[in-house]
Amino acid sequence: MWLAPATVYLALLSFTDLYLYLYIALQIRPDPVVLGLVSSLWSVIFIVVSLTLCKVVEKGVNKLGATVSAALLVLSLLAPALTRDLLYVATSYCLLHAVALALGRVSVSVTLLEYVESSRWGLYNNLVNSASLAIRGVILVLISYNYLTAESLIILALTASAIFVWFLPPVVLPVERTLFRISKRLDSLYRYAKLAAVLPEVLDGGLEPSEILRSTWDEGRELPSYRPLLGAFLVVASSDALAVVLPLVISRYLGSTATVLIYGLSSLVSSLIILALSKAPLSGSVAPVAALARGVVIPALLTLSRAEVALLYLVVISALFNLFNAANYVIYVNSSGGLNTFLYGVLSELGSVVGSTLSGVLASYLGYEYVIIVAVTGHLIASALTLGHYKVIGKL
Repeated sequence: MWLAPATVYLALLSFTDLYLYLYIALQIRPDPVVLGLVSSLWSVIFIVVSLTLCKVVEKGVNKLGATVSAALLVLSLLAPALTRDLLYVATSYCLLHAVALALGRVSVSVTLLEYVESSRWGLYNNLVNSASLAIRGVILVLISYNYLTAESLIILALTASAIFVWFLPPVVLPVERTLFRISKRLDSLYRYAKLAAVLPEVLDGGLEPSEILRSTWDEGRELPSYRPLLGAFLVVASSDALAVVLPLVISRYLGSTATVLIYGLSSLVSSLIILALSKAPLSGSVAPVAALARGVVIPALLTLSRAEVALLYLVVISALFNLFNAANYVIYVNSSGGLNTFLYGVLSELGSVVGSTLSGVLASYLGYEYVIIVAVTGHLIASALTLGHYKVIGKL
């Protein structure tokens, strides 16, 4: 019962993030340097909150975190309804919304990890992501056609936030995550026991243990948790470097209204792609291949001139990013035992700080081409970093 309102609330958080950013970029239209600094400041505040308040939320006060998040989300939507002044809108975006997203995301994440069986974490996480993207896309499309106003968004956020807080169940003890970590330890002991049982026979037969036992040892092998974290950092840094200039480039050819519509449609298509892949087995190739493919596609930004081409471009890069993030997050959760999930968001937003700042400087002083070079390079490095030996660990 709680998962549906939580999904709607996460969608509102995601929508508000993009809505406020597009409002600043397309309505207020600051220089790329200023736009990059605004995005960086948002990420810095997100990181600070994640390293302080979100650690408290993870220990069992998810209801309090959800309540504070809901209140700040509603307040963050007041600025664009009342003014077009950059200082007020940027302050609302960076201070209020960043805290709301950090607390809301970790509150839902912790609740899901405790109330859903560990073997289904990946599946449920991606179903929630798919639904959130779909809802975000619908709201953006409605805004582009003027069916929703800034005032009606406040009423929608207020209603959805109240329902979310009311139905979210409390987390008292980390039972499911504890059982999952115990299971992982038992799996490791079982592998050691198999090795101990086979090794004497191998040595007595005069065989090379390094080759004979490789398959036994590699069975169930996972990448260490720091590698998906670094992969997330690099992909988000590269993506945010691109995201700073992307709406500026698209709106140059198509205008502000069409740009919002294209962002909405791309979210809808991306949600369908993730939903279609949500039941597929997860292997180690998903994250690195998605990062590599995105790096190859990024330079096509320089060819955008028509609405259908821009839509196709946004759909492809959005789908590949969500595919990478979904696979990479599942791998991180499994390798970390479901603990410190906020660190994934911290590393992602740290990448956002680096990417946004660098992009603003490069776009203002050297040109968009250099932003694209940086974005492609980051994706290629992330692809190499996340490549490794994975077992099939569940559903995407």
